[in-house]
Amino acid sequence: MNHTFVKDGLNDYLPDIEYMHEKYPDVQVVLGESGRYTDTQSSVDQSEGIFGSALWTADYLLYAMSLNVTRVNMQLGQVFGYVAWHPIAFAGLQPEVRAPYYGHLFVGDFIGRSKAFRVSEVPVGAEEDGLVAAYAGYEHDRLQRVAIINYEVWQQGAGPQRPSRTFAVPVPRGVRSVRVQTLTSAEGASSLNGTVSWAGRTWTYENDGVGARVPGVEEFTTVRVVGGRANVEVGASEAVIVHVGI
Repeated sequence: MNHTFVKDGLNDYLPDIEYMHEKYPDVQVVLGESGRYTDTQSSVDQSEGIFGSALWTADYLLYAMSLNVTRVNMQLGQVFGYVAWHPIAFAGLQPEVRAPYYGHLFVGDFIGRSKAFRVSEVPVGAEEDGLVAAYAGYEHDRLQRVAIINYEVWQQGAGPQRPSRTFAVPVPRGVRSVRVQTLTSAEGASSLNGTVSWAGRTWTYENDGVGARVPGVEEFTTVRVVGGRANVEVGASEAVIVHVGI
């Protein structure tokens, strides 16, 4: 649950990535067999099957894209910790859709279908504590979406109300409102599968992997733009996509 840790690890590849883009610009950079990118002393239950791993997955993939990595192939073996799903019962594990899957959904909706889409990391005021990651997505040099990940740890029962941070997101001229989608778990960072939702939907083995609406949770919320900025609230242990394109 730390953006600085994600950056430090991926930055180890930066000299190689820069070399390839300088010497062999037509060769794509691919990270293969990515997955258990965490403290080796942490158990699978502590770090890989919980909602926090969805936030980590989204941050890891988006930061890799900001470094001009073309593709990331994540671990998909049945017993690997960061696998997105268990398709069958195996070695005492039951079939299920796991928390990292939601990180993939988040990133897929952020980058969309355009081959012209580009991702840049956005410096934020809280970067020094490593608890916030932010990315801007551009299409033909025009801002389309902003992703914000709030790594602050919150767990149900830790307090009467989930803490949040408000981010003033600058938007292009002419944008009067933005639409926001949220990646969350009602039980917090260490919750297990079954309580996670993305954009008002949840995916389970029982639903054959088809997203089902979460009662009372909307797919989008709308935030008005005032003075060229949208004040977007992001709860602790949550992530959002702000759609600003017009």
